[in-house]
Amino acid sequence: MVERWRPPNPDFIEIKFDAAFKNHTKESCSDLVYRNSDGQVLGSRIILNRYIPSPFTAKALACLQAVQIGFNLGFRKVIIGGDAHSIIRKLQIEQYDKSVISAYIKESKEHISLL
Repeated sequence: MVERWRPPNPDFIEIKFDAAFKNHTKESCSDLVYRNSDGQVLGSRIILNRYIPSPFTAKALACLQAVQIGFNLGFRKVIIGGDAHSIIRKLQIEQYDKSVISAYIKESKEHISLL
């Protein structure tokens, strides 16, 4: 079942992230798309990342890059979305993360706290 895109509340920007991973080169590609509540694409970005150890790390980095782009562009009401539900859950809990992606989770939380 394919989930259809639903617009965020007015005044919010939604930033969707995804990542592709190449195991033999340890590279990933982050895909970021940001839209307003009318569904209008405000921008997108593709980022090539090197020295990425796993697909899980690639998704965590893409999530961090989504948070960073929202912060750097000055958006203050942001919804971050992607299909990496375990990473999004880690951002939502207060507990310190002890997984291999803890540095990405910590930095994402720091950026979110400044919004």
